[in-house]
Amino acid sequence: MRFTLLALALFAVGCTTTTTTTDLSVIPSGCRQPSSCWNTSCGCLRADVEGGGCMLCDPTRQTTLTCDCTTFDGGAMCSEPAQVCIGRGPVCLGTGARCLPATRPADAGTIPSTCADEGGDPPQMVPIGGGDDAGPGSEPRCAFVDDVCCPGTIPDGGDNIDQSIPDLAEPDLSAID
Repeated sequence: MRFTLLALALFAVGCTTTTTTTDLSVIPSGCRQPSSCWNTSCGCLRADVEGGGCMLCDPTRQTTLTCDCTTFDGGAMCSEPAQVCIGRGPVCLGTGARCLPATRPADAGTIPSTCADEGGDPPQMVPIGGGDDAGPGSEPRCAFVDDVCCPGTIPDGGDNIDQSIPDLAEPDLSAID
């Protein structure tokens, strides 16, 4: 009798009624923070991007917290501020190279005296198209067109850079126990 009651109690506990709900949540379309709608024809001047001059819609200033980038004539893209301008500035070569904002328009593209100071952003590696005789490659460029490159060091003056392909032969494992 005890065994039967125990079995009934376990059966009753094991078969409880559960309520299930669907996992169909509505995700509103549009551009949400940290992204914003940016003008696709932005000139990529540092002051324009950082000051919001190329921004068409900021989700943090909308009542719905979203922006619809398709409503803008001339083209808009939904992206984060750091992705608006990638590699649009001058080539910036060398280990430890940095990109600094131009202090005034006349400084654009020239090496300023501020290169001795700390700070700046590292250049971004961007793809470059290969010609008929070369394959695709990449080069380091500053993000903004008005950035100034503080070049880094180039080993051996840049003439003797090792561009060989490493030996992919089987390693000598005889010294390993």
